[in-house]
Amino acid sequence: MRPLPACSLSTLSCFGMLLFALHGNAEERENEAKEIRGKAPILEEVLVSARRRSEDLQKTPVAVSAFSAEDLKAYNVDSIGDITRMTPGLDRYEGRKEANYSIRGIGRGRSTDGTLDPSIGVYIDGIFLARHDSQLLDTVDVESIQVLRGPQGTLFGKNTIGGAIIVTTREPSNEFSAAVSGTLGSFGKSDGQLAMDIPLVQDKLLSRLTIAKRTGDGWARDVDSNRPVGNDNSITVIAQLMANLSDNLQMKLMANYSDQDEQTEPYTCELTNPEGLVATARKPGNPKTYAEACQDSTALIEQDKVNPENYGLSQGTDQLLIGTTFTWDTAYGVLKSITTFNERGASPENNNFDGTDVLQLVNRDIITERLKSQNLISGDTDTRWGWGQEIQFNGELFDSRMNYTVGAFVSRESLDKLVGGQMLTKEGYFGLYTLPGVADAPPGTIFVFGADLGDIRSFDNDSYAVFGQTSIDLSKDVQLTLGTRYTVENRALQAVDWNAANSTPPLYAGIPPVTGSALPFLLLTDAQFDSLEGTVAEYALGEAQEAKLQFQNISSMLSLSWDVSERFEINNVSDMMMYITLAQGFKAGGFTTLYGELATFEPEELLSTEFGLKMDLFDKRMRVNMAAYNSAYTEMQMFVVQFDSNFGGDFGTTNAGKSQINGAEIELTYLLGQSLRLSVTSSYNKAEFEEYDDFAVNRITGTSEPIDRSDEPFPFVPEWSHSAALSYTLDTASLGYFDFTWLTTYRDQIFMGQDYKSGLPEFVDASTTSSYSITSLRATWSPLADGALKVSVFGNNIFDKTYTAWGVAIADNTGTNGIIRGAPTSWGMSFDYEFGG
Repeated sequence: MRPLPACSLSTLSCFGMLLFALHGNAEERENEAKEIRGKAPILEEVLVSARRRSEDLQKTPVAVSAFSAEDLKAYNVDSIGDITRMTPGLDRYEGRKEANYSIRGIGRGRSTDGTLDPSIGVYIDGIFLARHDSQLLDTVDVESIQVLRGPQGTLFGKNTIGGAIIVTTREPSNEFSAAVSGTLGSFGKSDGQLAMDIPLVQDKLLSRLTIAKRTGDGWARDVDSNRPVGNDNSITVIAQLMANLSDNLQMKLMANYSDQDEQTEPYTCELTNPEGLVATARKPGNPKTYAEACQDSTALIEQDKVNPENYGLSQGTDQLLIGTTFTWDTAYGVLKSITTFNERGASPENNNFDGTDVLQLVNRDIITERLKSQNLISGDTDTRWGWGQEIQFNGELFDSRMNYTVGAFVSRESLDKLVGGQMLTKEGYFGLYTLPGVADAPPGTIFVFGADLGDIRSFDNDSYAVFGQTSIDLSKDVQLTLGTRYTVENRALQAVDWNAANSTPPLYAGIPPVTGSALPFLLLTDAQFDSLEGTVAEYALGEAQEAKLQFQNISSMLSLSWDVSERFEINNVSDMMMYITLAQGFKAGGFTTLYGELATFEPEELLSTEFGLKMDLFDKRMRVNMAAYNSAYTEMQMFVVQFDSNFGGDFGTTNAGKSQINGAEIELTYLLGQSLRLSVTSSYNKAEFEEYDDFAVNRITGTSEPIDRSDEPFPFVPEWSHSAALSYTLDTASLGYFDFTWLTTYRDQIFMGQDYKSGLPEFVDASTTSSYSITSLRATWSPLADGALKVSVFGNNIFDKTYTAWGVAIADNTGTNGIIRGAPTSWGMSFDYEFGG
């Protein structure tokens, strides 16, 4: 672990001067703080908006986890992805610079295709974020986060099959105020944030501006160049304008801009199958085989180092999100209009998938560079823009015994020039010492081939939907909720293939290919092969292709809830509510270029059955929320790795016919005393395939052979996950008060396999991560009675556990795992100061 960086004047000077500003309304806030701390221990009511209106969490028949801004601070949450530590059933690719959320085993854990709709909807101030790589939001100016589990289609603009994450930012206030925060920590961490409320016209026109900067070296470095890998370097600017146009009409304008310039994640290679096809592969000018480089990569983990290729692998883009919300409070209900626009600059999906500097799997930078250098593509690539419009109307009837929401949603999204495919080495040629069906290369020689291929795709996606939901009080303690949604999804694709115009290296075009194999390899001497270093293969474009798809779906939900405490008095039970919900979910299909050819994959459909119980016990000192569920999943979209008869590697999306997910979860909060609180969560998921048909290519004959994969473990879903947090507040008379939070999380083992061989008995253990638990803590000192100034020290993974945060297992071709290790121990200090208001 590296030491904490020195506190430089330049780091804090932009914030420190604000500490000398006038400290307004201090006496009023001090009295409020004393009143709060003097109350009897009781769990406060938590208001959520899971059903598009403000409701008590304990009265809402939806599985919801809610976090305030104070909770996020206490748990060391830097991005909304970090809430997976405390949310039952919520998971993501830890370590990746993209979201890939899943809830209850439903999500993108099995597919990394950036053109897929997310299974988990993320909304910031009601605005839907359409792609997984835009959903990993930093917690900048966040007021609260709510996680809704289960299909969420009958109340939200965009259909989401697995659940929704609702992020609410702080709104402008009617008084001038400012808040400044700064953080210094291990591995070069240096963050800062400034937020200001600036009323422009009293009670009429309010504004808020937030600027946040996040920097850090990441925990790993490139062994060759010593450059940081997986570093943080981003800036976020959020501007809000709120106008009270009349007594019942309000307009809110929000603009969110972010700029990111970073290196991709620190991948490590683990050798699991020395007989993998490319185990003996190497590139021109490098004598190491892929297997040898993989073993070297594994050895570097103890030094916090990785060994990627020294070119490309950037993770940088800029994006703009603009949303305008009109809220009109009429005599009949509330009408809301949400209009959004988003634009994202060039953002290729890069990573060092193989974990070595021999192969360069999924290095999109180098592919794009080669295509541009040969004038096969020009301008920015991997860009997108989109707009959306949602209309909602929320009303009440029959003396508020019936609440309803109706709405409509339309969006258009354009993704332009997404570059995909594989270029296995920088030159485009690679060598193998062993071929299937052919004897090993004679000493001093090597089989050589070029197998580069891919495509350039552009997409236009249109979504249309109408939806509605109503809740009816059948009696004072029984409520019926009904909802339905009609969705139309249009998909249009424009694609052109790129591939090696001549797979034979031009220097050796006269050498006949090796016979006896379906693979057209040349047999060269090692010296001849190494002479290809710096010689780049020539590429050509195929014919342009266009295709269109349309998907239509009607999905519904039905829920019945019973407020037991309204009917019966139960000892030590303050509130008790039970519910049962049946809900359908849907996610559109699309296009894939798996196996080097244009293909399609089918929509996903889900039928979820959930039984829930919510209770407040012991004079509201204990809160217990539980749910059990079954999810019947059809046509689950799966990310698979295949290699065709010409040795062309490809990644794509296909469907698994049927699967079942059964599970249960619990959230418990208990006030052990005036100042001591225990929070516990637990989640269980038992996921199994019922039908999963795939195929593999026989590399000797070149034919496809069907494979039944229904017996392999369900990938990327931990069977068990737990968390336990203990929070304590010490209130002193002279030194202010201190808050302490201890959080321990546990995650069960997961299966990482993405090809058929990883699920075979001889490889399944090597393709499965180990379970782990990590602990974080935070101690905060508030020296001022009103809590306006807070100084904190914090630590993450304080026992320095080594664990696999995320990975992919490919036992057949590469014979390796490409993994991202979890971050080691880190420490830091931060301060937060508010004045005015």
